[in-house]
Amino acid sequence: MNYKEYSIKRGHDAEAEVAEYEANAAKMRQKIDAVDAVLETADDTVAVVLTELYTEWDPNGHYEVGDRRKYMPNDKWLLYRCKQAHTANETWHPDVATSLWDVVSDSSGTEDDVIEYSPGMVLEEGKYYSQAGVTYYCFRGSGTAVYHDLSALVDLYVNVV
Repeated sequence: MNYKEYSIKRGHDAEAEVAEYEANAAKMRQKIDAVDAVLETADDTVAVVLTELYTEWDPNGHYEVGDRRKYMPNDKWLLYRCKQAHTANETWHPDVATSLWDVVSDSSGTEDDVIEYSPGMVLEEGKYYSQAGVTYYCFRGSGTAVYHDLSALVDLYVNVV
């Protein structure tokens, strides 16, 4: 039984109910389109706050430079930005395919607002990073992405604070 038949059986005006349903669906589509527009144009500070509204990374998806997707490598959603167009596969998830994805962060890298480090980041001189509950100060920028845990980079790029 479809919605129209169900409505008639209940003694309601099926045409009016269908019209109301379609009008509400159109309004909802407009709201979803508005949210999508905000997500697409948001700067990193806003985007990180809205992480849970972004589409989840799909191992079968095709991604363009600048696309943002959420992914949960541990127990927390992180937002990632595509840095190279590609078609994903199951092993190229954002936390390990660091040549394809950057973590989006709104942290300033100050001692009071440390950057949550993940392998594949470029370390910036003068910034503070955190990994596994330990805070590090970067005394020399890496210039390129580094893939080791910060604990392995002590005295090369960072010091424990």
